[in-house]
Amino acid sequence: MGYTHSWGWADAIPNAEQFPQWSADIIRLLACYKENPPPNPWQDEPWFKLRPDLFGKWDTTICGPYGFDAPIIRPDFVAFNGNRETENNCESFIIDAKDLKYRCFFSCKTWGNPYDLLVTAALIRFKHYFPEIAIYCGGGVEGLDAAARLCRKAFGHGRNPLRDAAYCRFVDRVFGERSA
Repeated sequence: MGYTHSWGWADAIPNAEQFPQWSADIIRLLACYKENPPPNPWQDEPWFKLRPDLFGKWDTTICGPYGFDAPIIRPDFVAFNGNRETENNCESFIIDAKDLKYRCFFSCKTWGNPYDLLVTAALIRFKHYFPEIAIYCGGGVEGLDAAARLCRKAFGHGRNPLRDAAYCRFVDRVFGERSA
């Protein structure tokens, strides 16, 4: 299964005209991510000091959706991935403005690669503009904490929505409807 994040909404999103603002925020988040890259979670482990090559290079480069070239950040479309060359990519994170017209559910498996932080921060910021979305994090509640911190650095505010019990009940209902 891997480390995966999911998001979706049960009905068309009424305030879709805010999508360009969100995509502009991704540019800001990307700059903040580059200034505050995620640390390698294994760097303090004793075995890592003996075998730093075990998992390959920890590369925080953000690339386009196929793991090379530049990320795509337009007023109507956002797509990025980790670096394919250093095997720090997995599934592309893609959100297209035209999908806001329909009931949709998406996911992005990151395997916990460095670009995971930008994926989760982008989702928190997406919820800021579109409260109708439900976010599921493969890392549970704690999986969005670093992303909320990155949002606070970039925008001066940012909450982990999964720390709100009412929001979690909403997420359970939306994802429950999906499986029904």
